[in-house]
Amino acid sequence: MITRLREMVARGYAGPAIAVALSAMRPADKPPLSAEAIRKKACALGIALRPVRPPKANFGFAASDTRTILQKRAAERGVNAAKLAAQLLTVIVADGLVGAVLDVPVRR
Repeated sequence: MITRLREMVARGYAGPAIAVALSAMRPADKPPLSAEAIRKKACALGIALRPVRPPKANFGFAASDTRTILQKRAAERGVNAAKLAAQLLTVIVADGLVGAVLDVPVRR
């Protein structure tokens, strides 16, 4: 059950959902687990039940007008600026366009 607890935490499940899933694995004569019991067990094992939040996007490297344009274009597409920036970088790198975008020849 500890392995299953670790797996569910890694997938982002909350304490109550883990309690329900692990209770279903227990024999019928055992009482169901509570979210509090799961929290205590996780704490004893050094497992954090709170999801790790990704760091906030920091466009401190971009000029103010560039940041504004990126935010506008992102809003037009219904995403946030960080997601649009990540998508742009992914496509630029995957398609080998870094030199073309920066207008710098690639050294070989």
